[in-house]
Amino acid sequence: MNPFSKKSTFLLGSLIGSVVGLLFAREAGKNLREKLQAAKTPQKKFEALFQEYLKAGKSAVEEAKKSESLRELVKGGKEILAELQKKAEKEGGSAVKFAQKKAQEVLQEMEKQVSDVKKVVKKEVAKKKTAAKKLVITKAKSQIKKVARKVAAKKKTIAKKKATRRVTKKK
Repeated sequence: MNPFSKKSTFLLGSLIGSVVGLLFAREAGKNLREKLQAAKTPQKKFEALFQEYLKAGKSAVEEAKKSESLRELVKGGKEILAELQKKAEKEGGSAVKFAQKKAQEVLQEMEKQVSDVKKVVKKEVAKKKTAAKKLVITKAKSQIKKVARKVAAKKKTIAKKKATRRVTKKK
């Protein structure tokens, strides 16, 4: 993961190269100014300046390649980058473990709540079944009483008819 964008790295490199190039330039600034004054058109001035920067850049690159301190700096930077990468992986791994642990806790809590809801639903269903049974039993008793009254009424009617027939036969 590079903290610099490609553009900013390029611009920073260009700036450093220009400064180093001017510092290590083989010609004095006076000669560069003379070349710029001798150029007649802006294009020629630009070309002269560009050539000077190109020479300076090449010379700076050569000097940098030879520089032991630059190699050490690059080596140190690679080591730091490797350490940061390991730390990021470690921290990332612990973050993943933490997230997994929390997800497991949430899952367990949800399972507990689902279990509690199931228990409540079973109780409510049992209550409704009991209420429904009571209602059915009450209606059945009511129907039985009605039927019993009708049967009793029929028996009375039959008994009256029998009594009427007996009385009629005795006469």
